[in-house]
Amino acid sequence: MNFKDNTEAYFEEAVHPIQDGGNIKRETNGFNDIAGYVYIIGKRFPPYDNNKNMDLLKVGYSDIGTDGKLGRLDAFRTTLINYKVYRIYLFRRLPTGKSGARAAEGKLRKKIDNDFEPRGADVRIKHSTGTPSEWWEIKPKYREKFLDFCDDEIEHLDVQSAPIYATKFYKTGTSVLKFGSRSERRVRYNAEGKLIELDESRSRLEDQRGILHPWIACTGEPCCRRRAHREGGGEGKSGGEEEA
Repeated sequence: MNFKDNTEAYFEEAVHPIQDGGNIKRETNGFNDIAGYVYIIGKRFPPYDNNKNMDLLKVGYSDIGTDGKLGRLDAFRTTLINYKVYRIYLFRRLPTGKSGARAAEGKLRKKIDNDFEPRGADVRIKHSTGTPSEWWEIKPKYREKFLDFCDDEIEHLDVQSAPIYATKFYKTGTSVLKFGSRSERRVRYNAEGKLIELDESRSRLEDQRGILHPWIACTGEPCCRRRAHREGGGEGKSGGEEEA
């Protein structure tokens, strides 16, 4: 979804959710305990001078101002003019007064660099000094896999604060990402769909191809796509619709 291109209401709901019956508002002292968020945004542009256009995704974090503004996402309109938003993950204020989003962002970047499969599907863009930037080249065919990976990993990072609420953005609407138990670990698959890691406590179902399914849908049938079991309802989402 284009950031604030006549879509302000969606972003307000992502930061101050009220469609959940007021649960988050109550749990966060009227939203006052929400201190920041991790975001995933995207834009197609050349990252270097005289370079070709690339499909780039950025993983970053921002504090939320006392006025409830989106901070860095608002500021990007000056430099990027327009861009798409794919995810906003909300984090509480830590006992130190700082947001838990900063630590989560750093750990998530490391997970992407070390564990996202298939190798070579993500190319970290570097600054002219050679240091890694917050941008990755992710070809459109891998975008959904990349976003699913981030959804799974951000809930189970080894940080003080897990995300308390997350919004997925589509072209014409949003949906809520529902998190499970923080103690659960996730399965990882390689490019062929073969199992890399599975926690022993998870239910294991194997189909005729020998692929293990970590999630059981409410009907008791295997659920090949983990997100299908976890998504909440949302406006504007339809099957197969390209995200953002």
